[in-house]
Amino acid sequence: MILATFADESYCEDRKPIVIVVAGWLTAQDKWERFCQNWQQVLDHYDVDCFHFVEFSQKKHKNYKKPTFDGWSELKKEDFLFSLALAACDCGCPVGGAYSTERLTTDAIRTAYRTFFVSVAQTAKTIGKEGDIMKFIFDTNKDNTWLVPRAEALREVTGKDVSVKDGFILGKPKDFLHLQAADLYAYAMRQNAERFYSKDKKQRAQPRLLDLILEKNRHDLKNKDDFDLESWTAVMKGAIAHYREWSKTNPSRDYRPYLHHPVLKKVMNQ
Repeated sequence: MILATFADESYCEDRKPIVIVVAGWLTAQDKWERFCQNWQQVLDHYDVDCFHFVEFSQKKHKNYKKPTFDGWSELKKEDFLFSLALAACDCGCPVGGAYSTERLTTDAIRTAYRTFFVSVAQTAKTIGKEGDIMKFIFDTNKDNTWLVPRAEALREVTGKDVSVKDGFILGKPKDFLHLQAADLYAYAMRQNAERFYSKDKKQRAQPRLLDLILEKNRHDLKNKDDFDLESWTAVMKGAIAHYREWSKTNPSRDYRPYLHHPVLKKVMNQ
């Protein structure tokens, strides 16, 4: 069986500490087609050519001359994001690694990649078998500051002697829909990691609704065994409806499903 890991990097040098995240999806071929159909259906419904979380979240649009999401209401943006998350959550198992650092150094980047490859190895044991072929598909990046530590980290974790040039497949998100889903998960994971590493302990909260949706198939949770995509979607749409009702009376508070949703709270405390 061929297993593929579609991954992306996410970091922001303007925030201290800098949190470097490498994350994405470990998936088998039998899930590719269904995911691509579901993801493309969401893009088509909202008339979006290609999803980039930076463009989606950016208000000043410094990197995009023709921003896609200008004029969208907050409700429409939220519906779009949740729809993408529901498409992404069953494309494979989420994998990722994070590292907090004061400076963006080669060692820090290598450590972030190392934690990522360890996550991939652990997850592969739960869905694959010995002899499976593993491929890594990353978003196109020609910067050796990232390419060299990536290859070194893979060599350290797997023992495989890979070259910087030939160890990975590089692709563009427009051509690989899975890379758009990897961009979504990496960005969301970095937001969570920044809260975790924050000196403000109040920010270290339970997962958001977006995180809960995305991590349906996390290898260390039972969700992937207890829910198929249809039943998970029904539960999550119910949680989205509850979140919107809850927000009307709690406009200044952050919604955390395991704290605020009456059913999910019971599940968490079992």
